[in-house]
Formats: sequence, C-alpha cells, structure tokens
Amino acid sequence: MILTFSNEEFVQKIIDGDKIHTIREDKTSRWHRGRIIQFWFGNPRNVKNNPYEFMKGECISDQKIEINYQGLQQHGMIIPTIKVDGKFLPYWKKEELAINDGFTTLHGFLQWFDKDFTGKIIHFTDYRY
Repeated sequence: MILTFSNEEFVQKIIDGDKIHTIREDKTSRWHRGRIIQFWFGNPRNVKNNPYEFMKGECISDQKIEINYQGLQQHGMIIPTIKVDGKFLPYWKKEELAINDGFTTLHGFLQWFDKDFTGKIIHFTDYRY
C-alpha cells in the first residue's frame, strides 16, 4: 500500500532509520501488521510534482493514538493529552513520540498535529509505546 510523505526531511529520516513510524488517520482500518508499504515522496497520482518511490517496507505493527487539546498549559504552550492504546503518555514520552515520528521537537510535532486527532501509529520497527 502506498504511504506518501510531503516533507523531504522525512524521506532521509526513514531511509536512515531515524523516523521509525508515521501517524495517520485510518477510518477503514487499512493499516495493520504485515501490510506491505511503498514509501513515496509526493503523491504518485500527481506527476507534475515529480513524485518518486524511495523505499519498500512493512507495517510491523500499529497502535491507536488519540491527541486531545483539552490538556494543561506547560512550557508556555498548551500540551494536549496523548493516549496510545488507551494509555496516557507522560511529557517525556510525548517528546520521544515526536522525535521518533521525524520531528526535531515536541513543539514541531504539535504544530503539525494542531487539533484533536484520532488515528494510528504505523510502526516500521518493533518499538512500541
């Protein structure tokens, strides 16, 4: 199954093994253990932007993630509650989640996921939260 990325930094981080998962909506439960992944930069249906496949892989596992912005204010910004498989993540684990998802900081992650969100973490390795 095709998994597209719009951030070129993520391409190299996936190749290098630094981005060990991605987070996506999955309303129809498409993503699950064993699903073959075709990693693409850009959408292959939009050839004007020169998309390309940069790697093949496998979904090693998936976990449900919920981000809720009814969280408390910390470090001068609202830090949402984040639950993975129903368990709340402490602040340091949120930072680890952000870095493992390819962001350099939790702040960057929260700028990307800037509203309530429910979806899946699609794991490329054995790591779990």
